[in-house]
Amino acid sequence: MRNYFFAIGIMSGTSADGVDLALIKTDGLNYFEPVCNYSINYGKKLKADIATLSKNFSSKKSLHYKIIFLENEITSIYIEGIKKLLKKANVKTKDIYIIGAHGQTIFHSAKEHVSLQLVNSSSISNFFNIPVASNFRQNDIQNEGQGAPLVPIFHAVLRKYLDISTSTIFINIGGISNLTYVSNFDSLIAFDTGPGMCLLDQYIYKTKGEKFDPYGKYSYNGTVNKKILKNEISDSFFRKKFPKSLDKNYFDLEKYKNLNFYDACATISMFTAESISLGIKQLGKKFESIIVMGGGSRNLFILDQINKITKKNIYSINDYSLLDDQIEAQAFAYLAVRSAKRLPISFPGTTGVKKSITGGDIFKII
Repeated sequence: MRNYFFAIGIMSGTSADGVDLALIKTDGLNYFEPVCNYSINYGKKLKADIATLSKNFSSKKSLHYKIIFLENEITSIYIEGIKKLLKKANVKTKDIYIIGAHGQTIFHSAKEHVSLQLVNSSSISNFFNIPVASNFRQNDIQNEGQGAPLVPIFHAVLRKYLDISTSTIFINIGGISNLTYVSNFDSLIAFDTGPGMCLLDQYIYKTKGEKFDPYGKYSYNGTVNKKILKNEISDSFFRKKFPKSLDKNYFDLEKYKNLNFYDACATISMFTAESISLGIKQLGKKFESIIVMGGGSRNLFILDQINKITKKNIYSINDYSLLDDQIEAQAFAYLAVRSAKRLPISFPGTTGVKKSITGGDIFKII
């Protein structure tokens, strides 16, 4: 008889808007069942503090006290979110097998072999008396991997849950965009394609004090600046062979500062759409469908442009009665169980490691 476990996943995306939490049931292999979810937003000050630290971070030196202070703030929000998720789901702590806490990414550089996520896993484990898996990226980086993306193995089980038998591309449009190719015939392939919503969200917040472009309406009202777009797409990152990963601060808003608001939104959004489409072309595989998730999946302008370029039907994960902004939290709950079972979470075709390896440090080992 196969054992199934309740697991909680917690994800703080590179957009640094807040925390998504998900409770799932899984065996860490081929079974996945969503149970409950909860989201909690960061306050404006914490969001600004994270953005400042992330922008000015150096892997060689930084303000140690500031890192610890932010980590404690983020951990407190994680704990509050877990309490509310358990209450909403009406599940007791003793029923939870493990918590997967990704942490808030402050810096990621595969080239420097550094990926830093802020979360105090020991505090969470001690508070709830539940084992916590975190530091998911470190073992991968130490074994010559990119450290990202890690969610592809969950996309594979998600495809089974959705009862899809054809070759499928999953695209997560978070702060950074990444794609996963899943089929019955090829090994798992995944890589970062370029910026997701990091640039557009930053621009809109900076110019209007709003969090995002609702359904792409600002982008629809603008005209794409083809010269700037061509310049962005000419970056060497897009010529690199996959697997490859990207830090959200790799690109900046400097090129867009002289555009009017709507034209900037349109150009930035088109940059995201073009880079995703370029990634699909670089993949070079036949596929039947594209399924998108993450905050950017609500930007209809971006989805329309991908559809025009690829000439493929695009579906939102919401079309399958799942929530686009909860998939990564569910994924890290699943990865936590795999980490506890010492099953692989990264693969040669996803992060570039030489062989499939497990990852994640377990606090209060099961």
